[in-house]
Amino acid sequence: MNQEVSQVARVVNALSSQGRNVTEEVIERQLGGLQGLPPDVAADLLLRTYSLAPDGTALPGFEPDRSSREIISKLLFGSKSASLYILVVSIVLLVPGITVPLLMRIFVDRFIVGLDSTWGPVTALGILIATIIAAAAVSLQYAVLRRLRIRMERSATIDFTWSILTMKVLALQNFGSGELIGRLQALRNYCQMGGYVLPLQLATALTSIIFILMIFLLDVFMGVAAVVILLILWIAIIRILRRRSRAQRGYDVQWVQLNGFTSDVISSAESIKAAAWEQFAFSRWSIIRQQFSTSISKLGIADQYTGTVPVLGQSLGLGAFLAIGVAQVFVGTVSLGTVVAAQAYMVSVLLGFASVAKFAVVLQTVTSAEKEFGPVLREPLDAEMLTVTDSDEASTQRLSGQVSLHEVNFGYGDSPDPLLRDLSLQIAAGCRVALVGPSGSGKTTIAKLMTGELRPWSGYVSLDGVPRLAVPRDRRTRDIAYVPQTAALFPGTIRDNLTLWDDSITDDALERAARDACIEETILGRPGAYFHQVVSADGGFSGGELQRLSIARALAGDPRIIVLDEATSALDTVIEAAVEANLRERK
Repeated sequence: MNQEVSQVARVVNALSSQGRNVTEEVIERQLGGLQGLPPDVAADLLLRTYSLAPDGTALPGFEPDRSSREIISKLLFGSKSASLYILVVSIVLLVPGITVPLLMRIFVDRFIVGLDSTWGPVTALGILIATIIAAAAVSLQYAVLRRLRIRMERSATIDFTWSILTMKVLALQNFGSGELIGRLQALRNYCQMGGYVLPLQLATALTSIIFILMIFLLDVFMGVAAVVILLILWIAIIRILRRRSRAQRGYDVQWVQLNGFTSDVISSAESIKAAAWEQFAFSRWSIIRQQFSTSISKLGIADQYTGTVPVLGQSLGLGAFLAIGVAQVFVGTVSLGTVVAAQAYMVSVLLGFASVAKFAVVLQTVTSAEKEFGPVLREPLDAEMLTVTDSDEASTQRLSGQVSLHEVNFGYGDSPDPLLRDLSLQIAAGCRVALVGPSGSGKTTIAKLMTGELRPWSGYVSLDGVPRLAVPRDRRTRDIAYVPQTAALFPGTIRDNLTLWDDSITDDALERAARDACIEETILGRPGAYFHQVVSADGGFSGGELQRLSIARALAGDPRIIVLDEATSALDTVIEAAVEANLRERK
């Protein structure tokens, strides 16, 4: 017992050091589901499900909760080559940005005021060259940012999809398919804003600091005036951005909810129609849509203020700055050319201030988006994805078919009372066992515990007397097949749907599986037979045909254990008897 407690403390401490707040009660329950394994192995396995190494350090790909500063750092320095290139281009853009106002100063003081005609062509040529350099640098900057955004979106989408495929089934069900689609859209917005707009706005804002220094070099008094004007504008924009942050978060939450519910309504359209729940579903959808519209309105109002203040501030600030400069000219402390140059720098500074405001808006957007898709990326791995033992000898062995449940306790959600309590069950190899009971009695739960889709709170499942997770994963997935209550197809050929892209399944094995599932005749009747293209979730098959296709999919890999979860409920008695007879003949 002390050893188990020490393992719990070890896991909790490791998670706490990485900013993962998980209670000891949760860890005890998760370790309980790994009974049958040595305590050290169970603790290491649990740490790996949280993307942590046995010593508690983060494994590659671990994504803790991040602050705004950490998000900026990841976005700007995640790709060092692109960040370095953007920095170099920004420095190059400073050259014409600094040079042009100085040339304008010379043009005014020497050519216009001093009437020295030799400076006219020189300054005009200099301004033209600087403009060409700036245009070329900006074009290259935009090209790199576009490529960075595309690469970010590709990499992030891959990570997001992999997280969905490797998370626990219960976590996947808690998110829901519709909500995951909404979170994926938030991820794309994150890449668009964070990979393209954010670096651009930040580069523009940082160059403003250089331009303020140039104003100080031209005239200290005008430099102080520029800083005071910017401080006043910044105080005003900060108050508006705080309100906008709340509006942005509300918008993103409502967006995900609306996408999730809309997707659920579409996927459940048949059930809704059969139960005559159209009005109820539409009323519920309308409420969520109204809440989303309200969030759009609030965000729009906040955006209006956010967009108006920088524009108004530019006009008022530039007017005040110009008035101060003209007063300096009348006093005689600066020349007219100096005022023109300082005004040009001030225009760039005010544009940079607008970029700072936009930068803050974009940062709010990416931070809020990260809160939507981040939990998906941070969801612990399913322990089924990990293999404790992986020797060559073990990987070539086949299971005999013996399955045992040892004092298994399991429940759903945060319920303190388990649905199954101290359940022990032994099924010998070659036996056929039927679980009978009313709805909600736990038949499907037991089936999913056997196949590893669910993990017990305590106790364990063994295969051939070995704890399930101690059996190499390729053996578990090869020798155990599960046919769920509902069957669905995905776009692709019938062969792809049956083999799940496993090229090791031969044509003979596939055809035998189809015959045993009594679906071969239906497949051969389709154009292209096994290479017929399926374009929808049901592929134009009836409910009974879908169930038989699902059975054929399970049999294609020649499993030693097959679990049928009401998999013949849509079959007539004749076909059901034929399928059962074929299953009995399989050895």
